[in-house]
Amino acid sequence: MRPRIVGLPIDTLLVKGRGAASTQAYVDWATAKFPQLSSVASAETIEEAIC
Repeated sequence: MRPRIVGLPIDTLLVKGRGAASTQAYVDWATAKFPQLSSVASAETIEEAIC
């Protein structure tokens, strides 16, 4: 059984991928799977993605 995470809803996703194609594929999957996402952007560095 998965633990339930309670808190503020996530509406923005920053994606750091190894290449443009894999990043775009993940963005396409995430926006289809999580319709509450209002903003999806690509991050150049891992630091930018987690801050």
